[in-house]
Amino acid sequence: MNDNLPELLNTPKRITVELTNHCNLSCEMCPRHYMQYPKGFMTKRLFHKLVDEMSDSGIPVMVPFFRGESLLHPEFLDYITYAKKKDLTIQLATNGVLLTETTARKLIELGLDFISFSVDSIDEEHYRTIRKGSDFNELYRAIKSMLREKDRLNSSLPVIQVSAVDTGLTKNTVEDFVSHWNGKVQRVRIYPQHTKDGEYGSLENTPSIPRQPCHKPFTEMVIYWDGKAALCNHDWDRREPLSDAAVHGLLDIWQSDAYKQIRKQHLTGEFDVTDVCRTCGHWAQYYVQDKVIGELYNGGLEDIS
Repeated sequence: MNDNLPELLNTPKRITVELTNHCNLSCEMCPRHYMQYPKGFMTKRLFHKLVDEMSDSGIPVMVPFFRGESLLHPEFLDYITYAKKKDLTIQLATNGVLLTETTARKLIELGLDFISFSVDSIDEEHYRTIRKGSDFNELYRAIKSMLREKDRLNSSLPVIQVSAVDTGLTKNTVEDFVSHWNGKVQRVRIYPQHTKDGEYGSLENTPSIPRQPCHKPFTEMVIYWDGKAALCNHDWDRREPLSDAAVHGLLDIWQSDAYKQIRKQHLTGEFDVTDVCRTCGHWAQYYVQDKVIGELYNGGLEDIS
């Protein structure tokens, strides 16, 4: 018997809430290059509805980021303020370029729990080839601002991570990247490159173990900017949403027939030929020794990938 098989939770433990799928960059390895979904910004009415339902239902963790750069949302700080007033744990990822010192200070004062900066390289020339449209110096200024303000306010939060995507990195490059950030931030993460030929979540090197059920359909949910419900952070372009959170309650979606069908496919291994889960390789993270796809240094916090 496999002790790692997923158990269905009464409520999801985490919901990814997409503030916007607009982005200020065009990174070479980003699945956005395949995305066909319309672009937009989540309304305040919908965001408040989601936060209120999460708070009332005891859903503890929100990731206010997916498919775009959340700091582009004109009401970004107001949204985070509202979520923190409801005592939600907030885990944010950003490319960092738009993070001002004022915003960094406000996020720390609000009690932001976790922030991950997508950095990819400590070499400016290499960085420019990967993160097209970005500014190496602005990113490093943003990270320094966050570290400086955190120190000035004597705050233990947010936990700060820097990450790189393995786009053919050498062992020496990874070691230099980790060495540079070690001691400056709490976590350094190397993510595998994924989503080849438009197959979201697909990996070049999925661990060579028999296919098992992914835990994500049993533990978390994604809400796109327009309220449409998707499975997880690898479900980038769902054409037939699981439901609509602008109309239905989060727990109604969680218990819906559409979700039940996806979970049944994972338990039986008989996937719909059109579903993202069929070619995604991230199910394996729950069955490898460290429960991580890629590499994590410094540890101490549950993986948010």
